[in-house]
Amino acid sequence: MNQYMLLFAGAWIIQDRYRISWWDALIVSAAQVGNCHYVISEDLQADQQFGDIRVINPFRKTPASILK
Repeated sequence: MNQYMLLFAGAWIIQDRYRISWWDALIVSAAQVGNCHYVISEDLQADQQFGDIRVINPFRKTPASILK
């Protein structure tokens, strides 16, 4: 399966499982495909976990506090 298929299939699963918008699910899915650990967003719930991905609100945490 190519990366585009993984991206879209993952987004559908994330959207259904966590009841978030399609666009937010695409962002989280792209982070998973890219092996990221964090998504920086003020729109998603701060500190929410999506598997190995954690949402960071940039207005609530400093970069130094995240990298500890």
